[in-house]
Amino acid sequence: MSLGERWPRLSTVLMAVVTALLFHAAQPPLDLPWLAWVAWIPWMVWHAAGPRRHAVLGFSLTLYLQVVLSLGWVASLEPWGPWFIALLTVPFSVGGAWALEILTRAKGRAPWWACPLVLVSVDVVREAVLGVAWGSAGHTQWRWLEALQSAAVLRAHGISFVVLLANSALALLWIAARRGAWRRSLPALGCAVAGALLLHVAGMPALRDDFEHGPLVVGVQPSIPQVVKLRHTSAQIWERHRAVLGPGATRAAAADILVFPETTFPPVRDPDRTLAALLEQPYHFEGAVAENFGSLLPRGRGQLSVVGYSRHVRSSDDPRLGDAEGNGWGEWNMAAVLRDGHELLGENPKRMLVPFGEYIPWPKNWPLHSAILSGVKSSAGYVPDMTPGKDAPLFPVRVDGKEVRFGCTICFEVVFPEEFRRSAAQGAAFNINISNDAWFTLGAEQEMMDIGVRFRAAECRRSVFRVSNAGISTLIDPCGRELARVRVEGRSKDVAGLIEGRVPLCDTLTPAVRWGILPACMFPALLLAALALRWRRGSGCPS
Repeated sequence: MSLGERWPRLSTVLMAVVTALLFHAAQPPLDLPWLAWVAWIPWMVWHAAGPRRHAVLGFSLTLYLQVVLSLGWVASLEPWGPWFIALLTVPFSVGGAWALEILTRAKGRAPWWACPLVLVSVDVVREAVLGVAWGSAGHTQWRWLEALQSAAVLRAHGISFVVLLANSALALLWIAARRGAWRRSLPALGCAVAGALLLHVAGMPALRDDFEHGPLVVGVQPSIPQVVKLRHTSAQIWERHRAVLGPGATRAAAADILVFPETTFPPVRDPDRTLAALLEQPYHFEGAVAENFGSLLPRGRGQLSVVGYSRHVRSSDDPRLGDAEGNGWGEWNMAAVLRDGHELLGENPKRMLVPFGEYIPWPKNWPLHSAILSGVKSSAGYVPDMTPGKDAPLFPVRVDGKEVRFGCTICFEVVFPEEFRRSAAQGAAFNINISNDAWFTLGAEQEMMDIGVRFRAAECRRSVFRVSNAGISTLIDPCGRELARVRVEGRSKDVAGLIEGRVPLCDTLTPAVRWGILPACMFPALLLAALALRWRRGSGCPS
C-alpha cells in the first residue's frame, strides 16, 4: 500500500512542500533556473495517481507555500507578514484547483496541457486583480534574453506556459515510461520543445542594440544600513553621500541627470520647512566650512537631480492623509525632480506602498486591527501609515537639443507592470526608479526586484535606470539587458559607489503597452473554453 493510500492527507502536504521548495530554489537566492522546468513534476505525478479527495487542497497549498517563500523578505519587518499577505492569493489558487478537477473528471486524469494552462491562468487573473507581477515561472528565466522579448506581448506568462508545459510533458514521460508506453508522451514533449523554439526564434529579431542615445545619468548608491538611517543625524547622512560623490565629482558634474535613492534626504514637515529650505540648510563639521544638501546637486547648465524624501503634513490639514499611528502627521514618499539644484520641476508621490513597511493592509473597521498595529509596532518600532499618491507626472530633459520625457517610480512599484505601462503610454522615453532596499536583510528581495526591472523594460521597450540605497543599482536597456551596475569587489549589495550610463531611448508602443494584460488573458479564455466544453459533455449536450 502506497503512502498516498495509507495517509492521503500527509502525502498531499509532502507533495505541496516538495514542489514549493523546488520551485523556490529556481528563484533567488539559489537562482537555479533549470529547476523551474522540473519543479512541478512531483506534484503532477502525484496528482495523476494520488487520492482525488485531497487534490484541491494539494494544489492550493502548493501555490500558497510558493507565495510565502517568495515573500520571505517581508519577515525582516514582520515575521508573520509573508503568511498573512499570501492569504490574498488563496481565492485564485482555490479557483484554479477546482478548474483543474473539473478537467480531470473528463477521463479520470488531467489532460497533459491542463495543469500548465490552469497555473498560468491563475497567475494572469491574480496579476489582473492585484496588479502584482511577482515570482512566476516565467520570471525564473530572466537570463533567457530571446524569450524575454515575448514579455512585450504576454508579459511573463508566455514563458511561464512553456516552462510549465515542459514540466507536464516530463511528468507524462515518467508516468508513461513506467507503464512501458513512453511513446504516449511524444505529443506533449513535441509541444513543449516547439514552444521553447518559438520563444527563442521569435525573440531573436527583437534583440537589437541600435537604440538612440539618451541622457547621461549618474546614480549614487551610498549603502547606508537602515538602522543608521533611522538613528543618525542629517549631517551624518550628508557626509555619507559626500564620501561617495567625492571621488566621482567630475562624473556627477557631467551628468545630465544625477539620481539619489529613495528617502535620501531628511523629511520635510510642511509648512514648517519646505524642500527648498532643506536644500539650503547648512551642516557644520569640525575643521570644515558649512555645507548643505543643495551642494550635492549639479548646477550651472540646467542639469536635473532626482532626490527621494518623505513629506509630512498635518493630517488635520489634508483629509486624504492617513494617520494610523495617531501622531497628527500624515506622510507621503516622494521623488522630487530639480533643475540646477534649486528649481523644482515637479514631484512624484509613491502610489504602490509596501505592506507592513509603509502601510498596514488591514482596514480599521476589521477585527484584530488594533492587535495587528501593536504587533507591527513592537517588531518594527513604528506604525507604518504612509498615504499613497495619485499622480504620475513625466519630466522633461534635453538631449542634444531635443527634449524627451521620463517617468519616475519608487521602489516597490517595480513589480506593478501597470505603473510602467502608463508611463510609456503617456510618452515617457525611459524610466528612473529610486529605491531603499536596506530594510530587507532576509530573503532575496533585491534580486527579485532586479528581475522585475528587466521584465518591465522588456514589456514596455523602455530603459530603466534604477538606483537603490544598498543595491542592486542597474541600467537596463529596452531589451532587458544589463548595461551597467554598481559593483565593488564583485559585490552589488551593501557596497557604496556610483553607477553611470547613457540611457538608450525607444518610443515603440508594444502590445503590452497598448493593451496591458489583455493579450495574456488568452490563457484564462482558453481555460474557460475547455471548462465550457467539459460542462457540455458532462451535461449530455452534443459537442
